[in-house]
Amino acid sequence: MIVRLINHQRGAGEFASDRFLAYRVRMNTKETRKRWLSSKMQKAGITQGAVSRRLGIDRASMSRVISGEREFRLLEAAEFCRMVKIRISTLVRFIEEQTLFS
Repeated sequence: MIVRLINHQRGAGEFASDRFLAYRVRMNTKETRKRWLSSKMQKAGITQGAVSRRLGIDRASMSRVISGEREFRLLEAAEFCRMVKIRISTLVRFIEEQTLFS
């Protein structure tokens, strides 16, 4: 999304740094995902272990979800959203934005 805004404002390909910026955004998506999901859990006062138990997955799988190495399954996503008190559309929108650059 950042790259699209910059390209729209400056004109696509106008600066050689556009490719570098796109690369940096891609590299930061996993860290952004981790921070975003962790902040939602922290705000709700729940731990990664509690989420994994509630979803019926092991902690390693939950860690892979948070790091972006594994995606939520539909029922897991729905339950996660209930636990952290966000709409599933908010989670879907966030993941869609992340996959634009991955």
